[in-house]
Amino acid sequence: MSGFGRKGLEPGHESATGQGGFGQAIPARRLGGSATHDPIAAQRETFIAAERSRTGQMPRQSVEMSAPGVSDLARNYGQPSVRKNQHKSLIVAYVLWFCLGQLSAHRFYLGSIESGIVQVAMFFFAIALLVAGPSGAIFGILIFVLWAAWIVVDVFRIPTLHRRAGRGDLSEASTFF
Repeated sequence: MSGFGRKGLEPGHESATGQGGFGQAIPARRLGGSATHDPIAAQRETFIAAERSRTGQMPRQSVEMSAPGVSDLARNYGQPSVRKNQHKSLIVAYVLWFCLGQLSAHRFYLGSIESGIVQVAMFFFAIALLVAGPSGAIFGILIFVLWAAWIVVDVFRIPTLHRRAGRGDLSEASTFF
């Protein structure tokens, strides 16, 4: 069949662009310099200008490139980003609490580093007092009960810690307990 790939053409005729053959590139047509060929060119330019001003982008002609081929991410590496904290998953925080709660992995994940260190220290200090002998067993049990209560309360605190981590509000005074 000689007309394969050229729908609507009779065998022996060339395509509408003047170039025949399956798989050949067809060059794009240029519209020329006048806006008479493109009736919505002014609207498109207005829209692009409004979007660039809304997002803070500069027009492409005025963007200063530090090196050709370098992406924006590579160019700004090491610079403080506008986004304060990456998105943290609430589900991951609960899984970390369930699996590694005794190591306060959920607190470390959500950015409460100091309170996570205190929780881990309480856990190991209580274990050390319990192992030390009968003289420290009472204090070890007391610290262990306080630590366990704090871990259980964290089940209800994780959503608040998650919201604060998402806002970038990681001041330890607000996330300690």
